[in-house]
Amino acid sequence: MRLRLTAIPWFVALFLTGALFDVLCAQVPGLPSSHTKDEVRAMFPGQTRDLWINYLSGTLAGSYNIDMIIGTDGHTCRGLYTLRSSGVTFLFEGEEQDNQLRLVEYTQEYRATGFMSGNYDGNSFRGIWENRDHNLSFEMDLHLVSSFHEYVPQRCRQDFWQRIYEGTISGQDTAVKLSREGRTVTMRIDENGKQYIGLEPLADARTETIHIDASGSVLDNKWLLADTTNFSKIDLVRLTGEEYEVIGTLRQKATLVFECFEYADINSMMECSVPKAENRKFNAWMDKQLKTWLDNSLKKIKDHDATVFGTKDRWINTASGWVETDYFSGSLVSGHIYLQSNWSKKTDKISFIFDLNEGRLLTLQDLFVGEFRADSYFKTVVSDMKKTKEWKPAVKKWADTQEFTHVSLTDEGISFTTPYNTVYGEKEILIPYDTVRQYFKRKEFLRR
Repeated sequence: MRLRLTAIPWFVALFLTGALFDVLCAQVPGLPSSHTKDEVRAMFPGQTRDLWINYLSGTLAGSYNIDMIIGTDGHTCRGLYTLRSSGVTFLFEGEEQDNQLRLVEYTQEYRATGFMSGNYDGNSFRGIWENRDHNLSFEMDLHLVSSFHEYVPQRCRQDFWQRIYEGTISGQDTAVKLSREGRTVTMRIDENGKQYIGLEPLADARTETIHIDASGSVLDNKWLLADTTNFSKIDLVRLTGEEYEVIGTLRQKATLVFECFEYADINSMMECSVPKAENRKFNAWMDKQLKTWLDNSLKKIKDHDATVFGTKDRWINTASGWVETDYFSGSLVSGHIYLQSNWSKKTDKISFIFDLNEGRLLTLQDLFVGEFRADSYFKTVVSDMKKTKEWKPAVKKWADTQEFTHVSLTDEGISFTTPYNTVYGEKEILIPYDTVRQYFKRKEFLRR
């Protein structure tokens, strides 16, 4: 991997000063492009008529923020686009026919590095980027803006979160947990020891309405009404014809909101997403787990020769870090951190159970009374259950060599999983809470 360090001075400076991780975790999207329409106008002959030049902003691969200036006379298309996180700019040129673009991407030294194709109607460009060998491709989705400062990326914070609401409805103490992932939300209702689970689509509107299908619950056939500009409460409503009646309100108790960082330059792409709670100690612990990986990944980029760049080297190096939360109750959060790159043979996996009330990491034993020896008990149970699993022969052969030592909590029970394998993924043995209920010392598990 080779990198033009001159193209990312602010990023390298932050790396050298040790302030890097503060920027990564602050979800800094990079500065808007400073390029202007005049630069694209100069790419066309002076006598060109009916030349339309627009600013577009959006994403590459759904994550990497880019600013584009595109010019077309209905036949020839030329322009440039900038990767916000690094400030690296590429030029492009090609043809337009019936709103369809076929473009060649090249560096400012006029070295061809890729291709772009797709539909451009003057308001948006939706298409595909491909490398020179046509064996690597990413979606491009950009929309018309009056200026690049108008586009403020919020993808992660908007689209990935968990929120817990509580209140009393019709005399029943009720808790609702909403978990958004993209355009859908999973709803979990806890009511008098019973649980109801549903999955609903979202409209991406300011006011979201979520239908409740939970036979036996006081919330059955009602609707949740949420103002997406103020998540402090959600209203429970009943439809009466074309009108609705508010019959109760649930107040927000706890939140887990994901923040993202993305970085892309000529031949490297890196992305990480991190959950943030209202507990500073949890946030600091999470940042610490990711800092070493981020520092090492960026050192890998920085240490490579910055003077040589091959035209087939576009985005040949990738790194990603993400967190999967299996359990979030407001007082506890549990899951796994995954850290991987294509220059490392394995995916690092860090499991955690964190007490948000006490602000500390818990061991499995911390969940149980002292006389119950959790480690030895679960080691025996997991070993016995592993023998009964009916996996495919190749998977079973691999799983038999693995230790199920990654422990997390889920809504259904205690999960023991293998390390992450790029071929077999990861395998799980789940032990329901009922089997050890009498040994718990935390009340929230006694109710499950």
